[in-house]
Amino acid sequence: MTSLNNDNQLESPNLLIILFKWRKSIILVVGASIIISAAASFLITPLYKSTVVLFAAKSYSVGQQIHESANKDVFELGNEEDNERLMQLLVSDQLRNKLVDKENLWEQWKIVKGGAGSQEAMKLLFAERVNVEATKFGSVEVSVMDEDPIRAARIANEVAALADTISIQMRQERARETLRLAQLSLDSVEVDIKRLEDSLHVIQSMGIYSYHGQVIALSEMYGRAIAMGYPDRAATIKKDLDRISEYGAIYKSIDDQINIARGKETHLKKRKELFQSDAEASLPVKYVVDYAQPADKKAYPVRWFIVAVAAISSFVFVVAFVLIWDTFKRLKAEGKLA
Repeated sequence: MTSLNNDNQLESPNLLIILFKWRKSIILVVGASIIISAAASFLITPLYKSTVVLFAAKSYSVGQQIHESANKDVFELGNEEDNERLMQLLVSDQLRNKLVDKENLWEQWKIVKGGAGSQEAMKLLFAERVNVEATKFGSVEVSVMDEDPIRAARIANEVAALADTISIQMRQERARETLRLAQLSLDSVEVDIKRLEDSLHVIQSMGIYSYHGQVIALSEMYGRAIAMGYPDRAATIKKDLDRISEYGAIYKSIDDQINIARGKETHLKKRKELFQSDAEASLPVKYVVDYAQPADKKAYPVRWFIVAVAAISSFVFVVAFVLIWDTFKRLKAEGKLA
């Protein structure tokens, strides 16, 4: 197709001659590709884009804030770790499944629910239509593409709302389970306290109410009885002292166990209140900076871009073909090809 010099280098004048020679074919092919790509672009279903901008909220225990005076700002914006947790929620299968069912995307996006490969098809299309990414400003953007601009905005806002729903549900489930375990521990401690108090009442029914106090008082009475010359009274007091001494160690042990158990009871009641607050809390996991609005201009396809790419591609292809064809004809004419 092109002429080569003695060094087998392509000469620019010869290239221009070849392109000029084939100009009509090149113009025809490029023009046809422009017309076809422009027509094809009108056959592509237009998609509208809506975006919601979020900031992650700082993760705190409501119970700690209320019952333990944590003195932390519950309205503080989250850090990078909180952003990553928020993004994980936004791209979770649980959120996708809830949204697909709520918006009936099976029907809207024309995927037969329950059909062969339907779940994977929905997963791929959802990932294509719903995009979640972090911005350089520390926020999170959720962008949705859909044929209906109103539905695109609704889906974007619903994604943000479902992040709260799922997060609150997860935290409440955990808090309720922890609350259940705390209640079991509290019930066990209360049973122990009741058992120990019953044992203490048995000892108290023997006249032992305050081991240390009674020993001190009876010892003083015993000393006075001896000093005043009342041996019978002293003997009676001595019997009381012996009885108290016999059961005193048991009394003290039980009393100490009751005090320890009541300390545990107080602690568990406080933890139970904390977990109860967390189980009932509904703090959002994010702040919405900008809610999604229906777009008034399509985002896809960009027709000029499609036409430009088609024109450039067809031009490169036809020029390459012309050069190869012209070179093949020249070499054959020179007898270098059979």
